[in-house]
Amino acid sequence: MITEDYLRDFAQDCKISAEIPPMTREHNYIAVLDKGVIKPVPLKETYLAPTDPEFFLMTTQWELGVIFHRKKQKPVWLCEHVEDLMHICIPLNAGMQWAYMLTDYNETFEAAVYVDNFSLRGRYLSVLGGSPRDHLRTFFPYEWQRLECELL
Repeated sequence: MITEDYLRDFAQDCKISAEIPPMTREHNYIAVLDKGVIKPVPLKETYLAPTDPEFFLMTTQWELGVIFHRKKQKPVWLCEHVEDLMHICIPLNAGMQWAYMLTDYNETFEAAVYVDNFSLRGRYLSVLGGSPRDHLRTFFPYEWQRLECELL
């Protein structure tokens, strides 16, 4: 479960700012990293979370999400469990050129089942499984070795 302490600790470890309002145990949350600040967003309010019309990334690999945010300067959604996909609502204007859910190998099938319900103006959210290092090699082929040093 994403808690205030978890977000504060993660932000401190990654040297990013955190804007954390009081969180209740009644709601489950994802975290959204936007403009260098990480914020919790209740699952039921994800349709209001920041997105970019060209780029959408959601991942269970938080350190990888931070690297993508730093490189692309676009909002990144961070979830704790793939099951959170059952409860989110991606804004319609998100990721028309680039839309991915990055997971670990053992979560790929489950994530693919959940994202089967998402359509971004007729375009689907793609699921890729692998380790954070695998994803760095795929998306940053010329600088993956340097970026691996940023993984915690």
